[in-house]
Amino acid sequence: MTKLAFEAAQRRTFQTPLSKRNDIVGDITGQVQNLKNIKSLNPITILSSQYFTFLRTPGNILGAVLERSPGTNRILRSYRDDLAKGGAAAEIAKAKSVMGWAFLATFAPLGYFGIFHGSDPDVRGRKKYELKKAANKQPKSFRFHNFLSDEIQEITGLTGSKLQLSLNGFEPAIMLAAIAADIGAIIGNMQEDFSGWENIHKEFYDFMTAYALSIGDNLLNTSVLNGAGRLTDLISHMKMSNEPLDVAKLEGKKIISGLVPFTMLLSYFDDLGSKEIQTENYGLVNKDDFRKLNIEFKSMVQKNIPGFENDLYLDRDWLALPVPKFSVLSSMEEHPVNIEAAKIGYNPNKVRKKMMVTAYSIENEELAADLDYGIQVNVPLKEKEYAIYSYLVGNHIRADLTELINSADYKNEVDKTAKLEAFKDAVETAKINAKEDFKATDLYAAIEARAEIQATEKWMKKQGDLKGLN
Repeated sequence: MTKLAFEAAQRRTFQTPLSKRNDIVGDITGQVQNLKNIKSLNPITILSSQYFTFLRTPGNILGAVLERSPGTNRILRSYRDDLAKGGAAAEIAKAKSVMGWAFLATFAPLGYFGIFHGSDPDVRGRKKYELKKAANKQPKSFRFHNFLSDEIQEITGLTGSKLQLSLNGFEPAIMLAAIAADIGAIIGNMQEDFSGWENIHKEFYDFMTAYALSIGDNLLNTSVLNGAGRLTDLISHMKMSNEPLDVAKLEGKKIISGLVPFTMLLSYFDDLGSKEIQTENYGLVNKDDFRKLNIEFKSMVQKNIPGFENDLYLDRDWLALPVPKFSVLSSMEEHPVNIEAAKIGYNPNKVRKKMMVTAYSIENEELAADLDYGIQVNVPLKEKEYAIYSYLVGNHIRADLTELINSADYKNEVDKTAKLEAFKDAVETAKINAKEDFKATDLYAAIEARAEIQATEKWMKKQGDLKGLN
């Protein structure tokens, strides 16, 4: 009885050893855990600990969710074995399934009607991340009209048109609810784009694929797997980047900054600074409530210190609007341009942290003669340069697209593809105009100087390679 009580306590606290789960969840997470424990791989172990601090808790949370998810519980060997045993084991397994059906019956309709949201399948993935960021969509949350009075909004800073109550962290119950809500949202999306019963096999495949991705997304955005989410973002960034080494270096800075003493403790405090700023979408609010840009190492450390972080530049979305931090209760104010972009399938790109500059040297006659058209180089932007440049780009895009979606021609256009092309053209024009505005600032001279140094080094390397060939 003591042994049974101990095992029950482990299950209730999600501390069952992975080797004793007897299912696919325990098999996979157990293998990753064994890899971490190999003594000959100590450097890898140190690095992996940044992303997988512990695996037992999230593994057991996922197992608890799958045991109660109708359909997917059948893939668990332990669940099938309990059913086969009969008696109390089978009754407990069936009770878990009934609880899963109860969550599905409750939260799938809430997801279908857009009241409760899991991982927001309509803006899932790296390509749609900027849309999600601009909308301030936080996972596993209720969203509803902001019913607070003007006085309370001013005191709390919850000035957006919608309120958002995120329950992320209350796993496994909220994860089960989030997956059920995603099922409702997926059904709603499929209903809008239904291709006919003759393609029902394709519709079923799309549904199952979206369902599987929903489970993965809702696992990665749990508080216990923040590190795994970071690792997923890192891999995605490295795949999409032309210079993955730069992405790796930036991640290295983030890891080192996270090792600075007391930053983790201080990050739990909020609203220690009293500085207020005027924002386009939220009005006059506390700067502490918004994300900060942190490219340089000093800023990465500073952003974890409430109050002191207010010296940093604001992190902005693709429309140059400030982005609120994650919090349990927050407000939302989505710009009409972002809403329209999601409707027509436009996926905005984040402003690159490098600027393409055509550089040449008139002082070096040999170099000038060889560079009739100059040399194009990518110059890394410093934090201040990037903050101002990205703000100009977003401002131009927001102004031009606002004018576009309010124009009579655009409103009368019914072809979604034509609207998408109009969006792309407007964005490209806005970027060109923003760069011209940035060139007029005092900051651009320093960028040109760095570009000339890079171009000279590039030219000299090219000349050296040619001499080697000769």
